[in-house]
Amino acid sequence: MYNKYVFFEKEIPFEQMEKLGMDRKKLLSAPRQILEPLLNGEITPLLASRIKASNGKEVIIPLKMQLRRGKNGEVDVITYPVRNQITSDVRLNFKEIEKLEKGEVIKKNVNEEGRHILKFLQLDEETKCVMIRNAANIRVQDKLRNIESINDIQIGLTQKQAAVDGKPVELTIGDKKVSFGVDLKEPQGFKVLHGDLEEWEKQKKIKYDLENEGFMGYVMTDENRWQYQKVVDRLEGKHNKLEQKKENGLKI
Repeated sequence: MYNKYVFFEKEIPFEQMEKLGMDRKKLLSAPRQILEPLLNGEITPLLASRIKASNGKEVIIPLKMQLRRGKNGEVDVITYPVRNQITSDVRLNFKEIEKLEKGEVIKKNVNEEGRHILKFLQLDEETKCVMIRNAANIRVQDKLRNIESINDIQIGLTQKQAAVDGKPVELTIGDKKVSFGVDLKEPQGFKVLHGDLEEWEKQKKIKYDLENEGFMGYVMTDENRWQYQKVVDRLEGKHNKLEQKKENGLKI
């Protein structure tokens, strides 16, 4: 049914989804605006997840989710709950936070069990969660070679280094402009856009405004009926809260 996507329906970890209050029937009845990004490995729009707290009560947690394939091919659900301030499971200094708030992608050496691993970090403005991906998995150099081969051009060393560092790059190809760079909201962590860097920023803002309008998202109003409505009002603090771990992008 969904074989044109990155993930098959049979690969969806429904056991993990049920912990988010979504069984198979509820998830598969979700609007295509939720299902298509999910099955493509993208981050979904904001949605209201009904989760049972430790006291047995049901609370609504506004969050986004993403399917991610592990090293051994297993599929996990990564969640991005709405926060009141930036949260990350990687320690950040003031300068790094400042860059993330400006919409920049940063590259950082992270110590994992004694090993230093290069990672890209980017802020999801709506949830205030920091998205994190291993730089090696995004394979920026391969993406750049692909751009060169398709367009029969040579990307300059300075431009290549900027892209490897996570900065967007603009090229002139004939009479047209093309921009490309790391974008962790994309399934492959990399985006190519027909347009200059001004268009790159413009599209980013348009996408954010569309997703962020009054914190609108998808709410399940009965057994299998979803509606698009306000799911969180952070300014007035009216949404329900669970006691959450500080880690963001947590596996269920």
